[in-house]
This record gives sequence, C-alpha cells and structure tokens, in this order.
Amino acid sequence: MGKTGQKRSNSQKRATRKRRSKKNNPPRFKGLLPSLASLMVLGLVLAVIYLIPMPVREEISSSAPVYEEFPSAPAEPSATRPKPQRHTPVPTTPRVAIIIDDIGFHPTIDLAFAELDPHVSFAILPYAPHATSAAIRFNRSGHDILIHFPMEPFNGALDPGPGVLTISMGLNEMIKAIDKAVNKVPYAIGVNNHMGSKFTSDPKAMELFLGVISSKGFFFIDSRTTAETVAYETAQAMGIPSNQRSIFLDPKPDKKIIHRQLQHLISIAEKNGQAIAIGHPYPETLEVLRRELPLLKKQVTIVPVHKILH
Repeated sequence: MGKTGQKRSNSQKRATRKRRSKKNNPPRFKGLLPSLASLMVLGLVLAVIYLIPMPVREEISSSAPVYEEFPSAPAEPSATRPKPQRHTPVPTTPRVAIIIDDIGFHPTIDLAFAELDPHVSFAILPYAPHATSAAIRFNRSGHDILIHFPMEPFNGALDPGPGVLTISMGLNEMIKAIDKAVNKVPYAIGVNNHMGSKFTSDPKAMELFLGVISSKGFFFIDSRTTAETVAYETAQAMGIPSNQRSIFLDPKPDKKIIHRQLQHLISIAEKNGQAIAIGHPYPETLEVLRRELPLLKKQVTIVPVHKILH
C-alpha cells in the first residue's frame, strides 16, 4: 500500500473513533436541561405571585379602634330644640342630619354609605390608613366632612388610637396635635369627638380645644359619649357654631336595634324640629339604611350637618 492509501486508511480510522466516542459520551450538559426547565417554571410562578397583584379581601384593619363608649353615653340629650331666632323661619318639615363616624378604615363600605344620599355627613379618623383619600373622595361628591378627633376617655382600658387629645396637654402641644390631624383630613369643615368622655367633661380642656378649632373656622358637634359632657355648652358659650348628637343609630350592630333607633330619630325630629344621628360603618347599619332611608325621607328632610348648627 502506498503512502497515500495509508494516510486515507488512518484518516478513516480516526473518523470512526470520533463517531464511536460521540455515541458513548453524550453531550456534557444534556442532563441539565430538565433542571433548567424546572427552574424556569419556578421563576415564572414566583413572578406571577409577586409581580401580579392578587385580589385583596377588604376587611376592617385590626388596628381599627373601638367605635364609641356606648355604656357611658346618654341615650339622648335632655334638650335638643334650638331657640328660634328673630326673622328665622321655622322649617315645616323636620330636618335630620346623619353622621357616619370612624371613616377611613374600610374604603368599600365607606363608599357604600356615601352612595346612600348626597347629604350624609362623614367624620374621618385622622390616623386611619385611608383618611386622606376618603376626604378627597367625599369632597368630590359634595358630602360634609368632619375630623373625628380621638379624645381621652374615662376608661383607661379603651384606646382611642394615635393622636389622642388628653386633658393634661398644654396649649402648644394641643395645637401641634390638632394641626397634624387637620393636615391628614383635607376639605374638613367641622369636627366631632371620638370617645372623649373624660376630655369633653373637662371645661378647661374643651376651651383650649374649641379655641384652636374655632380659629381654623371649624364648627363642632358634640358626640355626647358621656352624660357629664360640657362640650356643647362650652361651644355655645364661646359663640362657636355647634350642635350635639340626638341618638346613636347603632349602639350595637343589630338590625332590629338600628330599626328602632331610626323610628326614635323620627320622633325626636318631629318633636324638636331637627335631630342628629350618629352611626358607624357596620354592614348592619348600611343594610338598614339602604332599606329604610326612602321611607325616612317621606317623614323628614335629610340635610348635611352644617345645615342644623346653632
């Protein structure tokens, strides 16, 4: 065999060895493909979980406060009829204002109350997570907005929440606390108290508080969480536009109780010419108002709370 033939034979042998080697030794990374595929699938799942917003159940925040001090609150003030002023016509139809307190924790139910009637008023807790957005939304829809100021209760076991006003505060400290709350609730035109049985029973504390809110142009509604309150009387003595709660709609979130309170509200309004009801963002309160507000409007006129100030 010549040299040329020998070279061809050697080349053929080397080619055969390479083909056998490829068959006996599969690609080094072939076994990693299933693992890489699994990692890619896992990455996609994590992206779906963390990047795409999932539906959120709207529930009242666990930090939402106890609504009021119902056990210490009088059923209704002893006198709610204002003295008629000279040249002021007395309305022929009784007028009723409905304030929903403790707004800012549950946007869905807050909005549902706003859809009941354009004249329903809202008292927003300044430290609630949705306080500012609620104020902006209700201002756009023309509702009266109040700041629901947390105030010191007699019962130390009750927590009114952050920003609570106490009777030990000096004027400067109180001004700072009030200013902070005002900044959180834009478009507010009035204020009322959240809890506050101890605070509203203290004449000095109320004078300090009312002096500050009066300088800002707010009116005042006494929620009357205690029979010892001097808040409304102090506001009247200081010449501040004010009024006081006639009844709580829902001292308990019970539909039968709420129905009875609505009937009581009508009788108070018919007797005194006007009445103020305070309710809370309970589903039961919303359900009863949805059902009975059309009937209520046949007997009284629903008005924004600023329409019945003394």
